[in-house]
Amino acid sequence: MTLQDLMLAPLRVEDSGLALRVRKGLLSLGYTGEAVGAALAGFRQSGLGYESLGDHLVPATPLACLMRAFVLGVPTAEEAMRQQVGNDFFALCETAGLWTRVDGGVVGTVVIMVDGKTFLLSDHGNARLGELAMYWVMGIGTSTMKLACSVHQRPYERVLDLCCGGGIHAYMVSPFAKQVVAVDRNPRALNLGRFGAAMNKFGNIEFRESDCYSAVAGEEFDAIICNPPYVLTPDRQTYYRDGGMGGDRFAEKILREAPGYLREGGFAYVMCDVASMDGASSEARLQAWLGEAGCDVVAVGAKAVDASTYARNWVRKDGDAVKPGEEKRWAESLRELGIASVTNMLIVLRKRTGASNWFRSETASIDVRVNYGAQVARRFVCQDVLQLDDGALLTTRLRVPADVRLSNTMRTDGGRWVAESSKITFVEGLQQEYSIDPQMAAGLAAFDGTKKAGDAMGKMRVGHLRHLIASAVLEPVGI
Repeated sequence: MTLQDLMLAPLRVEDSGLALRVRKGLLSLGYTGEAVGAALAGFRQSGLGYESLGDHLVPATPLACLMRAFVLGVPTAEEAMRQQVGNDFFALCETAGLWTRVDGGVVGTVVIMVDGKTFLLSDHGNARLGELAMYWVMGIGTSTMKLACSVHQRPYERVLDLCCGGGIHAYMVSPFAKQVVAVDRNPRALNLGRFGAAMNKFGNIEFRESDCYSAVAGEEFDAIICNPPYVLTPDRQTYYRDGGMGGDRFAEKILREAPGYLREGGFAYVMCDVASMDGASSEARLQAWLGEAGCDVVAVGAKAVDASTYARNWVRKDGDAVKPGEEKRWAESLRELGIASVTNMLIVLRKRTGASNWFRSETASIDVRVNYGAQVARRFVCQDVLQLDDGALLTTRLRVPADVRLSNTMRTDGGRWVAESSKITFVEGLQQEYSIDPQMAAGLAAFDGTKKAGDAMGKMRVGHLRHLIASAVLEPVGI
């Protein structure tokens, strides 16, 4: 095996039993999600405990030893490592390809984190700037969790994890799917993904090397999940970050082609950056990309970032040692493309051909501590109800969702309290707030799902009712 082979496929994946034995060994040594999380919290405050052994400072416990190897990327003397984890487990990790020898001892070839009971594999941060830069495999980031939490947790037949990286989204959807196909052009990412799937006993995930959709030509899926390399970089330096097509063209390609791989009624969940350029807003450009796609679209955007700030943020995000002139080079490349600002968006498509498709764009903050897939699904149901004529709409039963909160600011008027202003707040997942007319707010309590909308709306106008549905303040029941 050549050095290139070792770099791109460091872990042995031909024997799934090997990965399972690694899992069992880690757990027996206390390497659990709860323990790793607690130790990391303690490390941030005061550092992991150490004690002297011979001429070396070594971790005081097997857990701390493993965290040095698989979380911190800090070498430990081999003698000390063997003493802490045992010769059998040390040999098992060596056979699996999980150790590398460096000055100072041995260290993990990859990062192994634990999310609940799921083991997640990625690369150490320092590898991003070395010979592994192009093939570096990222772990859980903000965009990873935003996308993962947006996927509705319901049964699926077939799911495509496009640009899968180390397979995090494939792992997260695996319990809900009969089959998951995970594709990426990075062979190192696929290697880590396969080993992790075996560790986690996810037998329904198939990993394929693929340039975008090439490895799934002619296939259809109930859902597509994609966190692509979406950063608007001047050139391709890494697979995990750079689309390599200039500007946001790679994101455009993914979105334009997604409907061709969806079954009727299927959903695509894509997290990407979309530029405002040549006088067209991000929303307008997105709508142009998908106008003839045969899909309904919900786009949830963050606050737009001007091009100069975007360049500065990404250049500095990649490390403290910024190459001279790099920020200027990024900014100039964006300016040459006519890009004024960039918006990070969650874009969800639903394939619905032969119909008048709709497009909805909104702004929200996203709380990644909870799955908000049901909130996303609610947007589609609400928009469907809005396609009804007034007569049919008024026979629909509506209710206020559990994640909606109403607050009133009161003032006195002739010795009694009256509402001066009212505010609606969504408190979970997709977090939003906006003002609402106090009279409309007062009537919301009547919408409890038991009455037809026409009977519950009182003096509310149909236009107001439609506005509340469009904003997901009211949702239909039984649809």
